[in-house]
Amino acid sequence: MRYFKPHPEQGKFIESCFNNRESWAFCGNRGGKTEGGAAATASMATGVKIGGVNSNWVHRGGSIHWVCSVSNEVQREVTQPKIIKWLPKDKIDKVTNIARGIIDFITLKDGSRIVFKNYEQGVDKFGGADVDSVWFDEEPPQDIYKESLMRTIDRAGHVFGTLTPVKGLTWIYKDIYKKRDVRNIFVFGWSMDDNPYISDKEKGAILAGLTEDERNIRQKGQFVALHGLVYPQFNREIHCRERFEIPEDWRKIIGLDPHLKKPMSAVWMTRAGYDHKYVKRGDWIVYREMRKSGVIPDVVAAINVASGRERIFARIADPALNIKTDNFKGLDVFAEFAGQRFPLLPANKSVFPGIQQIRKLLEAKPPAFWVFDNCMGTVDEFEQYIFSDVGGDYTKNYSEKIRKQNDDYLDPIRYIINSGIKAVGRNGDSGFTNKYTYTESGRMVRKRGHNFVG
Repeated sequence: MRYFKPHPEQGKFIESCFNNRESWAFCGNRGGKTEGGAAATASMATGVKIGGVNSNWVHRGGSIHWVCSVSNEVQREVTQPKIIKWLPKDKIDKVTNIARGIIDFITLKDGSRIVFKNYEQGVDKFGGADVDSVWFDEEPPQDIYKESLMRTIDRAGHVFGTLTPVKGLTWIYKDIYKKRDVRNIFVFGWSMDDNPYISDKEKGAILAGLTEDERNIRQKGQFVALHGLVYPQFNREIHCRERFEIPEDWRKIIGLDPHLKKPMSAVWMTRAGYDHKYVKRGDWIVYREMRKSGVIPDVVAAINVASGRERIFARIADPALNIKTDNFKGLDVFAEFAGQRFPLLPANKSVFPGIQQIRKLLEAKPPAFWVFDNCMGTVDEFEQYIFSDVGGDYTKNYSEKIRKQNDDYLDPIRYIINSGIKAVGRNGDSGFTNKYTYTESGRMVRKRGHNFVG
């Protein structure tokens, strides 16, 4: 690490990581941003100085440092090798793996630890501990960012991030980049052209075939508004509102998006049963969200704790999961949930009719779709959900494919909207007991002669 020679712009950012509470680098690809974040983390964890960098950082044994990546795969391929590269071997006591090739944490000889985390784990995995530094490599979900910031308070820790702003004008742009002076956040940016270690041939290969906007993002690290948004009608200033207590007699529905390889996602929605101080009859409200890792019993337990004593009208999930799989003890996913006294209804997965319905709700005046301000993962997804080909006109053409990213909450929202659940309130009959019955295996099904959901 003493031999690491950062290029000038990189050096300014690293120096700020040591000396300021919060620092961010918004850079082009191959600009050396990840190298800088890794070197800063390794230096903080060991106390070994980086040559030519002025630092007020005081190292102490037993310190805790988080390295946060998009996923386990990205950790294995990107951040983990960089940390290992810059960590002096004579400082390492033990490396503990969470899976083959994927490090859980590195223990140093003075008791300090470098802990690897990823955004797919969900915000629950970022609670509890007090840490000395947090490095975000690429954009984190806002709830994870806020929780991590809280983890550094007791130790007066430092937070820093490195990213190429490929997701457009997200919360990072609005709450960090635009508010950097108000919040005393130190922001840096540089182009791949500032990296003297990348050749012109490599630059040409990276930039070939990109549009002007894509070049501004990938080469210069500039924030650019995304084109081809699936929900351009969504505006957090309009559709995101302060929480209020949901009346007991409004129908409450859980939409579930189970996954085999990443945390399961759930959203809680309600439909206003009558005009209210804040909304009108028939409005849809997303009032809770959750990502949960673990086996199905753990997921069910977490959802039940979050729901408390609420009466849930229906639980709707992707019917593609109604298959047998070794990952769930040879049973299909629906049967696994039913075995936990958590029966699921198969969703109507129609994509573009569902998108049309949500768009109409968003653009209604006043809006007929709201997201509570504790559901920032949902807000982020609305702002980042795009079509695969971002060059087309999507105001009229719905035949294009959607990029399968940023949809963990939006998919179950669409399932619920597609269900056609009616607005019922003032203790009106829900029709739940009349329209549904249970099979011998415990699965909830609609009775013959009834529509999907009342």
